[in-house]
Amino acid sequence: CGEGCNFVCETGAKANAAYRTVPAAIATGNLSLRTSSIAFRFDMDSTGKILDVRYYDGAGNIHVQPATVFINTTMGYNIVRLSLLSGIGHPYNSATVTGSVGRGIAQPTGSPSRSATGTLALGGNSYSAGNYGQPYQFLDLADDNFDHTGKNYIGGSRVTVGNYFGAGPGNLAIATSANAGNIGGKYKASLANHYLPTTTTVSLSPAGMVPPTTNNFLDLDPHYVDMFGDPCTRQTLDNIPNGTNCSNDQAPLYQVILTKMGATNVTLGAVATPGTSHVTSFSNHTRGGCRMGLDPKTSVFNAWGQSWTNQNYFAAG
Repeated sequence: CGEGCNFVCETGAKANAAYRTVPAAIATGNLSLRTSSIAFRFDMDSTGKILDVRYYDGAGNIHVQPATVFINTTMGYNIVRLSLLSGIGHPYNSATVTGSVGRGIAQPTGSPSRSATGTLALGGNSYSAGNYGQPYQFLDLADDNFDHTGKNYIGGSRVTVGNYFGAGPGNLAIATSANAGNIGGKYKASLANHYLPTTTTVSLSPAGMVPPTTNNFLDLDPHYVDMFGDPCTRQTLDNIPNGTNCSNDQAPLYQVILTKMGATNVTLGAVATPGTSHVTSFSNHTRGGCRMGLDPKTSVFNAWGQSWTNQNYFAAG
């Protein structure tokens, strides 16, 4: 996690490229690092060969960097956005189901629709003074790890339990506020109950996957632009019955698991109706839109991460 998750490693041993890989690469003399920069266009000739990349520096000035080979390693949807802004590849058209850039985004974990909840006689330390911890993941009901005979969904779910109660030092905050009814010894007790709980409420919420479909895609937004006037990325994505069906089927199984763990007050959520849970916000776990594949009609890059339409353009992300 390095410094991105509020944890500071006193020995600098975290696997962070800023402290490990980048300094080593600069030391070779073969890397020039331009920080506080935003790449916004790849320029090409009539054959599709990329000639240079244009980028803004921290002051908003435009620079042009020519090269022989270009690798787009921007985070997530920016690979799609930069390709669309630069005219690289064939934009996906959901009406005709043609094109590949932006096609078939997916959500590996959809929105949980049904949960099993219980209380364990297990306490912990929830002060903001430690690591995130190493939780346990139930993978028995994930992917193809179980028999799908008679199931009305594909894939499965993974459920995580056992995270550290607190958070990194960067998240230090007062748990509760003193008021007329919560002051003095009572207020101190409320803090103790928060930071040193003696019981744990566990909620197991299986969420089935949202596989890539022809209805889920990325394109350039016709209404919203960034600070430089370029269109933002627009996400068209919604849950499908697959995730809800998985949640409905697996929640009762987790109810059994909680009971066998010795939990009390075990409850099971109501059966969810497919189509009632919708995606209303962006998730950093959503992926896809620039597939690698064997068919140029449905993928943007070949098996080597090389663009089908622009031979000196590669991507990894």
